[in-house]
Amino acid sequence: MPKPIDRLSQLQGLTARFVAAATERDWLALAHLDGELAAQLRDWTDTATWKAGERQALKQLRQIHADTRGLVDAELGQVALLLRRLTDNQGRWTAYAASADWEERT
Repeated sequence: MPKPIDRLSQLQGLTARFVAAATERDWLALAHLDGELAAQLRDWTDTATWKAGERQALKQLRQIHADTRGLVDAELGQVALLLRRLTDNQGRWTAYAASADWEERT
């Protein structure tokens, strides 16, 4: 039977995985990790009994998670801006497409 992973290793592992996914801008991995963290936090309710190293690792994970949320929010803002620009220019694109001579020239 495999030895259970201690809490400190879990915290450090999650932190490292968040950093790696954020660095790669792997949005699917970040979404998965966010869900994994939420599930894990339900099991970590009594932090008062944690060792100092575990509390420090949780603090680091909390900071990385906040930084990652900022990165995701910024990316969502860029996507929203791009979609707004595309929507704003839809009339121009439609007019161009309707007026262009699309027949193949030989």
